[in-house]
Amino acid sequence: MLNSGDHTRRQFWLICLLSIALLINMPLSRAQTSYSRTHTVTMTYVDNGSYPGRLTNAEVTFKQLQAFFDSVQFQHGIEYSFNRDVLGGQFAPSRGYINTQNGYGYGANGAASLLNNLVYNAAFWDSDGIEKPVFQRVKISVLRGDRTYSVYGVNVYPGVTDYVWRLNPAYDGSSPRGTIQFDATAGTAVITLSYADESSPPSRDLPLNAKGTILSQNLQAIIGDRRLGVSMIPVASPDAAVGVNPDVQVPVASAWKGGGIVYFFENIDPAIWTSVPVKYWNTRNVSRVPPEYQKAFLQYNKILRYVYVMGVFSGNHEAGNVLDYVYRNSKWKSSANAVAAFNDWSQQVVGLSAESGLHKWQAGATWAAGVIDHRLDGKPFIDEGRQIPFDNTFSARDLSKFYLYLATEGRRLGYYDIVVELLSTRTDILSMLKSFSSDTGIQAASKIGYFAPDSPDSLGHDVNNDGGLLTLPDGEQYAVASMAFDAVDIQGDVVSTISRTLVNTYQRSAKP
Repeated sequence: MLNSGDHTRRQFWLICLLSIALLINMPLSRAQTSYSRTHTVTMTYVDNGSYPGRLTNAEVTFKQLQAFFDSVQFQHGIEYSFNRDVLGGQFAPSRGYINTQNGYGYGANGAASLLNNLVYNAAFWDSDGIEKPVFQRVKISVLRGDRTYSVYGVNVYPGVTDYVWRLNPAYDGSSPRGTIQFDATAGTAVITLSYADESSPPSRDLPLNAKGTILSQNLQAIIGDRRLGVSMIPVASPDAAVGVNPDVQVPVASAWKGGGIVYFFENIDPAIWTSVPVKYWNTRNVSRVPPEYQKAFLQYNKILRYVYVMGVFSGNHEAGNVLDYVYRNSKWKSSANAVAAFNDWSQQVVGLSAESGLHKWQAGATWAAGVIDHRLDGKPFIDEGRQIPFDNTFSARDLSKFYLYLATEGRRLGYYDIVVELLSTRTDILSMLKSFSSDTGIQAASKIGYFAPDSPDSLGHDVNNDGGLLTLPDGEQYAVASMAFDAVDIQGDVVSTISRTLVNTYQRSAKP
């Protein structure tokens, strides 16, 4: 028999063993200190006068989204539906939805689109030292062409389209809480998410190489074995460059045109491109140009307009005309032809590898027979053991070198400001570098190139490339390129990770 002392000791050890068992089975973050964190996303409505009633329906939907945030306790293994869980399966008239010229309930997409922005960009530091998204997208009906929603556009309509998301299984912190501010008068919407990191965020005081290791680990966790190349070069410290698959060749589409713009400015007489302010380059009517610029406008408008349309609207014919103009009016006319001349300059001056370049550009003045760089004849493009006939390819490292050159030599030679002005112009052509950095305070001067599986000459493949120069709020600069081949579905996560890490970890001081 046990005496009372033995019984007490037995109870004590049982309690100890149970406590240890509970700690062993407890999620790691709950056995550690958790670090509170918030992430805020914003949206400003544009062209409101063109969409009467949109803000009325948007306000109703944001109220319903707030009610959802107030009541939900996010749990693992549950998929959350915007239609079911936020809208209640309908655009209920009793909520205040109205009919508009674009349809009943038009404007509800705003709340879903800003939520998509949040799902893309809210991230936590996991216990393994990798920054991961708090949520994951499950189902999305992409809405393109709305300048308010940018790359985050989502189409929701009960019974037709939906947006579905879930809590990341890796997240073990407190249930995220969302707070919304909507101002119909100002046309703005803000969502702030409160949640927790599971490990301490990296210090801003880490050496650049240590920050690069963290970023490359985060990017590799997203990319896996997909064909997506990334290169990021700190302008002030090029030796601390970061890359994931940086030398993998990818069809470049129109992303080479950013380098083509630099090529023009470096090799053409500054008297031409300083003769008329950039804002008049795409003007056709001389009467709309101030008198002091009209003579120069009449003399140089054709080539300046080609440069503008090439860089801002990605004009293919104009790009061919620019290559031809530089070839005929610079020292590069000693090259075999206009395409070969661009490749020569890219390799000999900027430092690109011989593997990256244009084989031919069949548009505008370079559509002529024989305008081919025969050094690239038969260059194989191999993907998963298959040879595919793509002949204009670049690596992410080589594409980013154009922007490093712009930030250094372009500044020294005096054309930096005007090129940045051109490549910073926003249009309806959605640049990932511009769009995914828009909430961070980063300024992006970039050029995108893409084709979808149903595009001519795509051969059924999906390509999206973006290269540019990113300037942080404190002035630090990074030359960045992201190039995806049949991996566009994860490219937004890659670019948003780069933007977030630059501001939160690389930037020497906190965001103003």
